[in-house]
Amino acid sequence: MILSLPSLIGWSLVSVAVAVASGLYPSMKAARLEPLETLRLG
Repeated sequence: MILSLPSLIGWSLVSVAVAVASGLYPSMKAARLEPLETLRLG
């Protein structure tokens, strides 16, 4: 099985986008919380 360069670049971009989204969503959600409220819930 031989991978073509365009498909390799495309899937690399998809994996980077998924990684950024999965890191960004929880951090944005946590940034909206009050620090003391977070410690109380944790």
